[in-house]
Amino acid sequence: MPGVALIDDVQAGFAAVATYLNNQNTWSVIARSAVQHSHTGSTAEVTVYTVTVPAGLAGPNSIFRISDTWGLTGSASKSLRIKFGGTTILTATGTTTMSVDHVRSVANRNSLTAQITPAPFRDLTATSQGPLVMAINTANAFDITFTVQLTNAAESAGLDFFMIEHCHGDAV
Repeated sequence: MPGVALIDDVQAGFAAVATYLNNQNTWSVIARSAVQHSHTGSTAEVTVYTVTVPAGLAGPNSIFRISDTWGLTGSASKSLRIKFGGTTILTATGTTTMSVDHVRSVANRNSLTAQITPAPFRDLTATSQGPLVMAINTANAFDITFTVQLTNAAESAGLDFFMIEHCHGDAV
C-alpha cells in the first residue's frame, strides 16, 4: 500500500534526521526556568532547584552548559552552588551584590564516566586552582542542583533564571 510505504519512509526519515543531528553535535535545551526559586529563613544549605538528566542522554564526548542568574538581598554573605551529580562545580559568594550571573560547562572526556570543568571556586577571574576532574556516570540518570546557603537567615537569595543545555557527542 503506497500510504504505508510513505509513512514508513517518513518515520525512517525522522530517525535519519535525529541520527544526523546527534552526529552534528547540535545543542538542545534540557531544562530552563525564569520562575524565581528563592530561599530565606535558614542558614543551612538548601536546594532551591533540581534538574534530573535522564539516563542515556549523554554521549562519551557530550558537553553540558549551565547558565544561571541569581538575585540577592541584604548585606551578609551568601553562598550559591551548582552541583553536577553531587559534585560542586561552582561556588560563588555575594554580599551586597544584587545579581550574579554564570555560565559553566562540563565536558565528558571521551568517556561516560570522566568529566572536566573549570575550578569550582573560579568565576571569570584567573586562578591558581586547576580544573576539576570528576567521575560521574552520565550513562545513568543524575541530578544538577542549585543550592543557597545564607549566613543571616533574615536575608534571601534566589535563582532567578537558569538554562541547562546539552551538546551530544558520540565521537571525537
